[in-house]
Amino acid sequence: MFERLKLDMSKVYPTLVVSTMSSGKSTLINALVGTDLLPSMNRACTAKAVAVLDNDLKTQFAIHAVDENGNYSYIEQATKQVIAEYNKSNKTSEMVVEGEIQGIRNSKKSMLLIDTPGINNGMDSAHEMITRQVLEDYSEGLILYVINAQQIGTNDDSLFLTYIAQKLKESPQFSILFAVNKMDLIDPEKENPEELIENCKNYIESKGISAPIIIPISAVSALLFKKVLQNQPLSKKEERDFIKNYRQFRRKGFSLQDYVDLLKGGTLSERIEIGGEIYKRAQIYAALENTGISFLEKQMDEIMTKSFHMSAPKISFIKENDNPDMASKKETQVNKEGDKDMVKVQISYNPYTVRTDLLINGKKMNEEVSPLSYINGRRLQEWIEPRENWPGIFKTLRTSVGDGQITIEFTGTSGDFQDVVYAKDNFGTQCFSKIELIHKNKETAQNSDPYSKIIKLKELYQELQEGPVEEFKTPDIQKNFEAAMDSEFKIVVIAPMSSGKSTLINAIIGRDILPAVNQATTAVITEIKDNDNLQDFIANADDKYGNNVVENQKATKDLISELNYRKDPNDPEGKEALIHLVKLEGPIPGLPSDVLSTVFVDTPGGNNSQNKEHELMMDESINDENKSLILYVFNGAQLGTNDSNIILKKIANAMKNSTNGKQSRDRFLFVANRMDEFDTEKEKYEDVIENTILEQLKYCGITEPNLFLTSAETAKLIRMFENGEQLSKNERLNLRKLVECFNSKECMLSKYASLSTSVKNELEKKAEQYAEMGKKIREKNDTKEPNESEYKAAEINSGIPAIELAIKEYLEKYAIAIKIKTAHDTFMKKVIERNMINNCEAEWAKSQESFDAIKEELQQKQEKYDYSKKQEEFRDKVEHIELDTQFIENEKAIIIQKIDKLGCDGDDEIELEKADYYLEKFRQDVFSIGEEAKEVLDNAFNNGVLAVCQIIIQEYSQYIQELNQDGVFNVGNYDMRQTEVYENFNLKKVDDLLGEQYKDTKDVLTGQRREKVKGLRAGIARLFGKEKAFGVEAYKTINIYTKKEFVNIKKLKQDQITEIQHSFDKEIKENIEYTEEKVGDLKKLTMDKLNGLSIMVKEQLDEINELLVSQEELEKKVAANAEKAKWIEDFMKKVDDLLTV
Repeated sequence: MFERLKLDMSKVYPTLVVSTMSSGKSTLINALVGTDLLPSMNRACTAKAVAVLDNDLKTQFAIHAVDENGNYSYIEQATKQVIAEYNKSNKTSEMVVEGEIQGIRNSKKSMLLIDTPGINNGMDSAHEMITRQVLEDYSEGLILYVINAQQIGTNDDSLFLTYIAQKLKESPQFSILFAVNKMDLIDPEKENPEELIENCKNYIESKGISAPIIIPISAVSALLFKKVLQNQPLSKKEERDFIKNYRQFRRKGFSLQDYVDLLKGGTLSERIEIGGEIYKRAQIYAALENTGISFLEKQMDEIMTKSFHMSAPKISFIKENDNPDMASKKETQVNKEGDKDMVKVQISYNPYTVRTDLLINGKKMNEEVSPLSYINGRRLQEWIEPRENWPGIFKTLRTSVGDGQITIEFTGTSGDFQDVVYAKDNFGTQCFSKIELIHKNKETAQNSDPYSKIIKLKELYQELQEGPVEEFKTPDIQKNFEAAMDSEFKIVVIAPMSSGKSTLINAIIGRDILPAVNQATTAVITEIKDNDNLQDFIANADDKYGNNVVENQKATKDLISELNYRKDPNDPEGKEALIHLVKLEGPIPGLPSDVLSTVFVDTPGGNNSQNKEHELMMDESINDENKSLILYVFNGAQLGTNDSNIILKKIANAMKNSTNGKQSRDRFLFVANRMDEFDTEKEKYEDVIENTILEQLKYCGITEPNLFLTSAETAKLIRMFENGEQLSKNERLNLRKLVECFNSKECMLSKYASLSTSVKNELEKKAEQYAEMGKKIREKNDTKEPNESEYKAAEINSGIPAIELAIKEYLEKYAIAIKIKTAHDTFMKKVIERNMINNCEAEWAKSQESFDAIKEELQQKQEKYDYSKKQEEFRDKVEHIELDTQFIENEKAIIIQKIDKLGCDGDDEIELEKADYYLEKFRQDVFSIGEEAKEVLDNAFNNGVLAVCQIIIQEYSQYIQELNQDGVFNVGNYDMRQTEVYENFNLKKVDDLLGEQYKDTKDVLTGQRREKVKGLRAGIARLFGKEKAFGVEAYKTINIYTKKEFVNIKKLKQDQITEIQHSFDKEIKENIEYTEEKVGDLKKLTMDKLNGLSIMVKEQLDEINELLVSQEELEKKVAANAEKAKWIEDFMKKVDDLLTV
């Protein structure tokens, strides 16, 4: 490196600073330097290798750079901004920043600190290539490996550390130091730092690096302390961080002797003001020593000094030659009243009964022929926008009324109206010249409370059970109603490791119960059920063998942590978790539990290299068919890593393949946590959203995300404090800092939430009022301590209340609406059927003439009822529907090609001692291809089955429509489609065909017995899993001249590839056969429905015939049932009034 700059490498000591993204690499170098020199934002900020050359004679830092054409440039005063521009520029070839590194002595050679890009940037693989090239360019020196204390053992770090271990074997002249950074984020009262370092040591040694030197540090604290000691200005966030970290690291009894020579003006007794408080310079030095940076400097200096025995001459440089747009879209201009060509469309949608009424210019659509009949019986989110074979409501309206001007009057809930607005902005404006959209029942919709509807529905059901009609009191109705009311709704929280997932859940429940440890522990899922009837949280736990190990104990963090760490005594390696599931139950503020049983599910982090069960559990949550709400929590500072991208692509795939329309997007909330770590004076939240978060999500296939920025730690500490929980010293320091931070307008996270404008404005207004009130109270009392109003403002601005409102909106819009619909249908289908029959009987018994007319109509239908020819035609169509396997074969061929390419790279033979890294890299490559194969081929199979389902349903719907046109389902006013039994034959969507009996079943791990999981994903996971054995010893050869052992790596790869390809091909064939059987089952199910429908019609005709014995008897029956019939009509009116929107 640095050939173009003509840097004499014999006179420098290279120190390569390496890590995964956002471990604090650049901040650490800045701490060593003593000033903000290198960019250190909360994302990948080092785009190329940047070197800092130590020169004790320099009074300020200068930049030496060479562009791609060899042109040299020199900047006398280096700044972070200039370095950032050079770093981003594609023209910059080499860059060295020269100046004094304070804590390093240059008695032998000058230290050259080389800052490398984070190797796990998921959007730019060049970062990893640059870092590897830097490591390959040197054969001696020091490797300073930086580990994030909150992310020990991720997949990305595991692979990189394996590579570093290999590098140390190849180049024994290299020394290595491990700096465990961000120790200021570790609370010693909650997590033992010694245990953390011991775990880190074990992790490093597991990669083949013995007796590692590990130095825990807080680079950000050291940098702040040095900046203050040198009278450098601090931003407001830096002032808050300084005060908190100073108190955290200040300890008595530490010597300041080693730092006397660092003083540049001022004495140890000098007083410095920061944030309105006074600090002695000597005290800051004491705190600085406790950050660990001084010991790191000494170790680096000692290693460099021991390595050389010559004085360092002067070093000289020689010239070689002399933003997604965040603005809201403008709404289409509203048409003026009285436009002659304006078409008036009235849409009324009731989410509780899933009924849609549509009028065009006051007229109902013809359900038998209109393409708009698709919307009948479907949720609004299924028809509001294009999906599958449905072009969307606006395009279909255009087909019916033309592309001129249109007014839409919508009657429905506020949440559903927002979806209509969304569809109009994204699809409607392309279909019509002008659109006027009116929310007709806006005022009543805003005041509607779906929670109260469930309570009143319970009361009506009780009235039904106490009423005069016995047929409504069957055990089946009672059982189904109770099951519908008791059903749980799950909110699944998933995240990469150390994103603050458990902290976020603790913030929502207002208790510090879930352990937020800084490495993954075991694959234990924790469920937290809302129950407002309890005062505290209770815990229950089962082990993997089905035994109850904890029953109704008070839930504490210590208990939950112990359950997480508890290992299976039957596991000889002592690694597998004993506990299968932990269940907590208690009051969750802000979510009513009397009408909906809400359960939060805390799943383990999916990027833990040491436990593959974590990833499997996360995959199941993302693809869970119960359509639970998903909170994807990510560290706002680390969105672009390979690990996070893998998870995000899985989510994007689940959203893409969902059959639930817009709900498939609403189901996922993306939570950018730990936003308190951003310095808004240096990087505004708007820029972070536009340039980092949205860009990264789009790269992974996610557009228009429901995005929320949060500081879960802020809300958690405030709520713990308000609930009277004991805070540790660190937590008290952090609370004060965070409350001050989130009382400023720059840190109002709620205003970035994916909520309606009115809701966000209300949150902002409340936060501003509380902040202003708190400021006045503080000034009045002349105190620096936060007050209750400031706590309230910070809580709102933390973004957690916005998340809670979004959850509540989702519950009201989907979960509660679906629950009301399900509970309603358990008894109202029977009530509606009985009311229809009562009305028919009354009509038929009115006169002998009406009785004879219906009798004659019935006899004609019974005599003519023969649809065997139509049935045969339909049966023939269904039989000829086949699974299209061509797309599957195409995807399979692409995967095979990628596997082939793996065997073409690299040398034929490598030394045995180098094999570990290459095999680990090969495993990673194979695993990566396997992940892609799982998604792509699973989609291919599912899409094939879905396509078959769509064709079948299309044909079946056409068949039903033809029967309806022939009047098969009606005898007078008697409509068979209003009967409960008809629902069994009413196929409208894929879910009606894909019942539980047609889904894959999986065998699970119980005890020490491992069952083979069925299905394509499981099969490919076995083929491409990281745990697959590679037989190194089978390909060992001995070179008798050099006495070195070699591995024929190429043959090893080829053999493994051949085995994988053969097994892969077999797996695909088996799954094609399995899927074709599945398609056969779907065909059979359809034909069973067809035959059942025919039998149902005949039975219904027979039942009507039994009613028509004589007009006189029917008249008596109607008279006898008149009171019950009136009661039923009144009851139906009450239900209709209740469910009106």
